[in-house]
Amino acid sequence: CADRYDRINAEASAAAPGSGGLLFLPYFKGSGAPAWNPDAKGTFYGLTLSTTRGDMARAILEGIVADMAENLSLIESLSGPKHTVIAAGGLTRLPEYNRIQANLFGRPVTCASESEATALGAFISAAVSLGLYPSHAAAFSAASAAWEQKTWPPQPDLQARYRAYRDARRALIEKLFR
Repeated sequence: CADRYDRINAEASAAAPGSGGLLFLPYFKGSGAPAWNPDAKGTFYGLTLSTTRGDMARAILEGIVADMAENLSLIESLSGPKHTVIAAGGLTRLPEYNRIQANLFGRPVTCASESEATALGAFISAAVSLGLYPSHAAAFSAASAAWEQKTWPPQPDLQARYRAYRDARRALIEKLFR
């Protein structure tokens, strides 16, 4: 399994940021926040004969993160700027995914060495319910005490490219689904 992640990461890393103009919309069951469109469909837009498997892998990662960036922008419009993003989940095993997050969010992204947030949440809930820990915070502290963290900073030279990427993606979504 780790070998599969390493191959995906290597191919996505080899592709240029912006995936050679390839845009991916990850709407296999409609789109969620912030656009909310149950009729939206997943798609690759901009495929050419020179599109590589690495471009497609990177476009998938960029498409997922771009939706998260839109949600982060919405949250910040309501609550103020966030200076760091703490990320979890299976895709955080891919270093390139974390770099893409930092660049599309325009701020540092910190991930723990343990990426399985759902399993951690289940453990914390069960441990508190069973009385093993007095609070969710105490259970989290116990579970995460030995974890290492890594932070990926945004790359300033990619910020303009990713702003243009997000603008092109928003325009495509507007044309296709609104």
